[in-house]
Amino acid sequence: MITGDNPRTPAAIAKESGVDDYLAEATPEAKMRLIRDEQGKGKLVAMTGDETITTRPRSPGRRGRGDEHRDARSAK
Repeated sequence: MITGDNPRTPAAIAKESGVDDYLAEATPEAKMRLIRDEQGKGKLVAMTGDETITTRPRSPGRRGRGDEHRDARSAK
């Protein structure tokens, strides 16, 4: 799990959900780097939360749920 939140938030979520590794206080650039690293290893990366609007982990041309909403906001 990667988040920009302070370490207390992901620690609690990780403990409750069984996640064994997390990175807190990550910048958007660090998040993208880690996402691309994992994708480069052939892993599927899923995103949730408010960062799904501000980062683009998918390769160009691939669209995901919520893209239409983001594109409409970007066009304004």
